[in-house]
Amino acid sequence: DTRASFPEVFTTFKRVRQIDGELQLLRKDGKKISVLLAGRVQLDRDGIFLKTHCILTDITERKQIEAALEAERTRLRTLVNTIPDMVWLKDPNGVFLAANHEFEKLMGAAEMDIIGKTDYDFFPPEIAGFFRENDKKAALAGKPTVNEEWVTYASNGQRALLETIKTPMVNDDGHLVGVLGIARDITDARLTEEALRESEERVSQILNSTAEGIYGLDLLGNCTFCNTSGLKLLGYRNEHVIIGQNMHTLIRHTKDDGTPCPLEECEVFKTLNAGRPVHSDKHVFLKADGAGFPAEFWTHPIFKNSELVGTVVTFIDITERISLENQYLHAQKMEAIGTLAGGVAHDFNNMLQVILGCSHMALKDAPPQGPLHTNLTEIQKAAQRSADLTRQLLAFARKQTVTPKVLDLNDTITDMLKMIRRLIGEDIDLAWHPGSNIWKIRMDPAQIDQILANLAVNARDAIAGVGKITMQTRNIIFDETRCADYAGCVPGSYVMLAVSDDGCGMAKTVLDHLFEPFFTTKGLGQGTGLGLATVYGIVKQNDGFIAVSSEPGKGTSFKIYLPSFAGSEVKPLLEGEEAPLRGNGETLLIVEDEKPILEVCKQILEYLGYKVLIAERPGEAMQVARSYSGAIDMLITDMIMPEMNGRQLANRIAELKPELRSLFMSGYTADAIARDGVLENGVHFLQKPFSVPDLALKVKEALQKY
Repeated sequence: DTRASFPEVFTTFKRVRQIDGELQLLRKDGKKISVLLAGRVQLDRDGIFLKTHCILTDITERKQIEAALEAERTRLRTLVNTIPDMVWLKDPNGVFLAANHEFEKLMGAAEMDIIGKTDYDFFPPEIAGFFRENDKKAALAGKPTVNEEWVTYASNGQRALLETIKTPMVNDDGHLVGVLGIARDITDARLTEEALRESEERVSQILNSTAEGIYGLDLLGNCTFCNTSGLKLLGYRNEHVIIGQNMHTLIRHTKDDGTPCPLEECEVFKTLNAGRPVHSDKHVFLKADGAGFPAEFWTHPIFKNSELVGTVVTFIDITERISLENQYLHAQKMEAIGTLAGGVAHDFNNMLQVILGCSHMALKDAPPQGPLHTNLTEIQKAAQRSADLTRQLLAFARKQTVTPKVLDLNDTITDMLKMIRRLIGEDIDLAWHPGSNIWKIRMDPAQIDQILANLAVNARDAIAGVGKITMQTRNIIFDETRCADYAGCVPGSYVMLAVSDDGCGMAKTVLDHLFEPFFTTKGLGQGTGLGLATVYGIVKQNDGFIAVSSEPGKGTSFKIYLPSFAGSEVKPLLEGEEAPLRGNGETLLIVEDEKPILEVCKQILEYLGYKVLIAERPGEAMQVARSYSGAIDMLITDMIMPEMNGRQLANRIAELKPELRSLFMSGYTADAIARDGVLENGVHFLQKPFSVPDLALKVKEALQKY
């Protein structure tokens, strides 16, 4: 029933002449189908409907396909819109054909407002042109291309870095139909990467700016990184050479006694085994050339998720520290030996003083040709030789009494050349090279004589047969950097005295003990071992220092550096003829706590024509001074005594006897009258043991200087 089935269609027929459309029909079998209706309406002259002709086409299957396609498009649209990346499609001319929600956020517009437009509608010309060029490059490449593009969100003005993949779209004929774009905002990731890189660079700068070597190890002991100082200390040019290398091969392991240590017992690898920090300073690290150096190191474990994954090692070269420690220990040892030597010399000189004084007085009464005279003479000679030994000990201990003068070292050495040539003999050539415009020094000339004589004799003994000794001087200035290479050196200007020979040279084992008293490499009876000890003490007493270089078979060079003197020279208080040795009845007060010395000095001075008062203690001397009604011309006192020292006693008695003169005597110089053995101006000192002529001369000299 057409009328019943198509009521609306017939209504439409009355209004139009041609009809078409889609209809849903119910077939006789009850199945719904879709049909396409096409027909024409025939009207009479009055416009009254007469009839129609219609064609019906079953499009049920096509409608099903279209529905399926629409459903697929919906799924694809949903999928594309749920992707966190931006997705869009352009035709070959750059006109947008599609866009997902993320792209809409970038553009600040809905898809319907984007489609049909180009980049120029949303971005400045320079940015839009950049996008267009990238589209063309992708189209020409015929494959996906990756770019990084800085863009500004049209929605909020936020600047962002996009990583973009552009893929050309072609049809079955190979013709370009569009360009598909997919972009991801990598701004945060890039900022994180840059922050991480900057952090790594800062850490790297910190690691590479430290003086300590730092390297990392994995659990197998392979190097994972190494800083600049570490590479330098180990002798490698760059990190690539050492990365991956097993550090077991770069460390020589030793036990406390110096014997090789198995790797499993090595301190540096206990961190890998036990996961705890380790510190050690008993290892030798090997450089790239195989040379070793002593190293101190610290290890710290590295954990990842509570699991040990490696260790980091910090190490330093302690060669210089060991050298300084050895120098310090050597200085301590020399100072201790010097203190001992000074004390021994003091007591020994007191005993020698008794021997010399008594033997001298006994000789007066002994027949000149008799055996007693001969024996006493030999006693005096032996005592004098013993006194010379103690004098050398005092020189080493820097307690030798000296009277420094401002002098020209070149002139002093020139005056000694004749004597030195006699010492070394005719088979040895002596070359003298004085420096020009040598600075002045302030020193006792006798000490220069001692230094040159000892060095010349040592050089002579080191030369077998014919050889050469060279002496030279020159000025030199040491700054803090240069001082670091020399023990005992302080910045300043110095005059260098060098004595070199081409003799047998010395091994390091000898050099380590060279200046110690009684150390000698000579045979029995050929040397006392005090020559170089004396040189050492003299140089130290004058605030100088010594450098020695020597190798077996290559000779030896001693370089002595003495501080230059910039002040003005002080002239002696008295210059003239030597005073006569006998007295004129002057009254002398002798104070000495060693009774034998007191008695022998009393005998000698009375023999020389003086009136002598004696006291064994400072308190007794004060009583003598108070009770004696006459004048006391001079006090002769030992420096080291109970109750008070000699200087203090002289000051106390001077309060009672203002015109009192003083002469101090001691087995070694006391700090009360000298600093490091250098006498204060106007102080008269007599070194024990002394001979009768020495005593007579010093007493007369002290009396006449007032």
